[in-house]
Amino acid sequence: MASSSSAVPSTPSAAALPRMRLQPRDVAMLASLAEARYLTAWALEWLHFPSWRTRYHAAVTAGTVNRYQASSNLYHRLGLLQAHGLIIRLARIADSLTVRVRRSADAYALTPLGATILTEYGTLEPEQIWCDDHRSKALQNFEHRIAIGVCYAALRAEATYRHRTLTHWRGDHQLARQAYDRVPISGQRDPEPVLPDATCLFDGERLVLELDRGTRPLRSWYRKAQAYDAYQGHPLLQQRYGTAHFRVLVVAPSMTRLQRIAEEVVKVNHQAAANYLFLPETHVHPTTIRRGWFGIGTVAWTTNQVVDRLVEQPQVTLAPSHLWEPTPS
Repeated sequence: MASSSSAVPSTPSAAALPRMRLQPRDVAMLASLAEARYLTAWALEWLHFPSWRTRYHAAVTAGTVNRYQASSNLYHRLGLLQAHGLIIRLARIADSLTVRVRRSADAYALTPLGATILTEYGTLEPEQIWCDDHRSKALQNFEHRIAIGVCYAALRAEATYRHRTLTHWRGDHQLARQAYDRVPISGQRDPEPVLPDATCLFDGERLVLELDRGTRPLRSWYRKAQAYDAYQGHPLLQQRYGTAHFRVLVVAPSMTRLQRIAEEVVKVNHQAAANYLFLPETHVHPTTIRRGWFGIGTVAWTTNQVVDRLVEQPQVTLAPSHLWEPTPS
């Protein structure tokens, strides 16, 4: 990474642009965008402006956290990077459940010029760098990708703050390019793909991340859980990641949705799955990303008659948990 400020290469319209010296923190923000694809201003602040914690905790104490704004210095740097064509700002409009339409926080992405700068000054190899291609994006997929990026930022920011290590982050866009694994499922003709939304190493442990936005059929979670169950201890897992086991992190919009997903998971082996953790999306924030999780606490089975047959249905209770143990002070 550049150890001092560097001049941005001139462009034909450079005379009309505000002058900018590329700072190490600018390069670090470009690298985060290359790794995560899409990040909001808040996510970038978590990662690269550590003073946010003092201001955020002050807002919590004052009861004004709903009005919390990212640093004006951050927006100044983002404005310069955008003006010089290194990043692009993507406006978001998300439909609410009412007739009213609400505005969501804009997202930022790396441009091809930003990727070129990052290749020259950063620490990432060209094949690790993703940039926006300006093609139109389906709203549902776009929002899903932003959610993955925000999870990345919350995890990495808290890991750094707590002196933990998060490495080898790969999003679904990278995993899909790498001929992802498929595992055989008993009673199923075709093997099931193993393609999480993201994966990483956290303190040396393999994690896979799944984001549910409440739109996927619940039944699809049963098939996904079958694939993950078959993947545990499989030679393909060892060959790809050098491990025999992994944990699955599931993020969803509500506790009710998480409970329904957990019920699909326990149907696979008819027992609580210790390698799953569940997080409501409101806890995707550095201050709650460690301690805001839930594990499967208890499972009760009931037998219901469906048409002409009896079907066992689980009822899951989720119990508070955490992603990692706090370090003793």
